[in-house]
Amino acid sequence: MKEKLKMNLQLFALDGLDEPIFTQDNIDAYMGEDETLEGYLGDVLFPNSDQDDNKVKITKNGKARVPSAYVQHFGTEALPMGREASAEEKYEEMDPIKIKMNMSAELYYKYVKGNISKNFAEQMLEEIVKIPKSIKDKIEFMRFEAFSGEIVLDEATGYKKTVKLLLDAEHKANIETAADKWSDTVNSEPIEDMIHWQEVAELEDTARAVTSRKIVRYLLKNENIRAEYFGDSISPHKRLTLTQLNDYLEGLGLPRIVTYEKKGWVQAKGGIVIKKRFLPEDKFIMFGESAPGQTLRTESVEQIKGKNIVTVEDMIAVKQYEDDESESITWKGATIQLPILSEDGLENVFNATVI
Repeated sequence: MKEKLKMNLQLFALDGLDEPIFTQDNIDAYMGEDETLEGYLGDVLFPNSDQDDNKVKITKNGKARVPSAYVQHFGTEALPMGREASAEEKYEEMDPIKIKMNMSAELYYKYVKGNISKNFAEQMLEEIVKIPKSIKDKIEFMRFEAFSGEIVLDEATGYKKTVKLLLDAEHKANIETAADKWSDTVNSEPIEDMIHWQEVAELEDTARAVTSRKIVRYLLKNENIRAEYFGDSISPHKRLTLTQLNDYLEGLGLPRIVTYEKKGWVQAKGGIVIKKRFLPEDKFIMFGESAPGQTLRTESVEQIKGKNIVTVEDMIAVKQYEDDESESITWKGATIQLPILSEDGLENVFNATVI
């Protein structure tokens, strides 16, 4: 905890106390030390792109697939470019992501009684940062769902919406035959699958892939991969490492593999809270050297109003207010963000369900 958060017992100050805890500097300092707010792979794969408003355009084939023109007689009318070659566009409206939480009864009671102990500031900040973490988790879930070509929202609030991201069907696969699933380490042929997907989807750049540790373990044990790497006579005790496999795949023009295991909590209908992976364990996703997506974002109403708020990573607004009627202090978080696939991603992403 930063020293400045412990210097003064009067840091809280909602009504009449000297200095507020709920300040931009204090939130930034505390979040900088909170490891749960780090390690989101989506921050790298879907970098932020700020928008003027909440209306966004999703474009496919805006830069590529432009056919050559035609040679014609003088005086004849030019033929139009085919529809299939033109850019495909669709418009979406980004909806706000919101959550709120009351201060714990234990902490609020201390505040009401004026029992501001030395660690009160730290306890309060520990509660506050749950709000931006909840929002960051939601964005991360949406990012990895975007790899499937659509984001399906079916919220506990009853809100439903499907955002189509224009990913062609040829860029998706679901291995259904038991012997072909990568969990069958005797019969499956993952390298042949990768080569086939490259050809079918006409992928130009598949430098990278992300998957789960479980799938990597299957790959390293796969008898066909081991035979291809070591030769026909293999000692069953000779281990294949991920570094060795990645070097071999790269030599074949196939992606280097990384794993992603981070999880978040989801409140399902009925109030049940469950732990869930951001990247489903059965997925193997290939993409190019460039970022496959972007996280479009714009200011929320809460941020624009700007009264008694702090912002996290520029666009997550957290507002604090006290409600005398319900006798509580509430923190409300809001942002407007939507992950989409970039044009490069639409050309080179391949999303496979392999186990």
